[in-house]
Amino acid sequence: DATLLHHGGALSGYRSHLLLIPDHQLVVVVLGNVNTLRPAAVATEVADHLLSGGQAPGPEDNGIATTAGETLRHADLEAAAKYRGRYLMENGRMLTVEAAEGRLFMVMGGSLQELRPVDDNRFMLAGEGIPVAFERSNNGRMQRMTLELPEHVMRAERLEPATVSGWDYRQYEGRYFSPALEVHYELVRDGEQLLARRSRGVDLEFTPIGDDRFLEWDPGDLVLKFERNRRGRVTGFTLSTSRARNVEFVRE
Repeated sequence: DATLLHHGGALSGYRSHLLLIPDHQLVVVVLGNVNTLRPAAVATEVADHLLSGGQAPGPEDNGIATTAGETLRHADLEAAAKYRGRYLMENGRMLTVEAAEGRLFMVMGGSLQELRPVDDNRFMLAGEGIPVAFERSNNGRMQRMTLELPEHVMRAERLEPATVSGWDYRQYEGRYFSPALEVHYELVRDGEQLLARRSRGVDLEFTPIGDDRFLEWDPGDLVLKFERNRRGRVTGFTLSTSRARNVEFVRE
């Protein structure tokens, strides 16, 4: 198996990703100036295309052994690209599933681990020995992921951009204060996104993902969730990452 090295970066309005596969002397660099770009996905797709020579792989070297001793063809793994995306775990940790070299990988806290197929919608997280299962929604799209940890089962919801009306954006706009962080955020609409102008630091761009929730899509581990009173008025929001949960902001 080839070794993959990667690192991503993000700043308000800019996205980048560096991917190296030393065994093939391949380096892919993706730079973008649009917030909706997913550079990690672009980098892995470019690497996969270059390594395959733009042609369908041969039968000798493009299968992958499963824990059951079976082999799945490259074409099967191409179809498995439907698993790719961002998944939010119950503990607030963000997982990303990507594809490269005809294989699936899970990005966990900056580390890249292979997902080896076992059977339909079931994989094994290589190196960890953790079974991973995907569930479909009624429309056939992957909806959630389940990790069967030794102590308990952890579920992760797949996140996708949602549509927010102009009226909803007006409900969210305003000035907010966090007593814990002692910072002000001013939220304003910026196209189809919500821009958080901070009293300290660079601005943050959030993409709607439904249910009063927004995600800083790339790097993708900052979730903003609005709070409402009994009359339905927005009174504040919380920010959560894998390292900090429910940091409160109060509307002024």
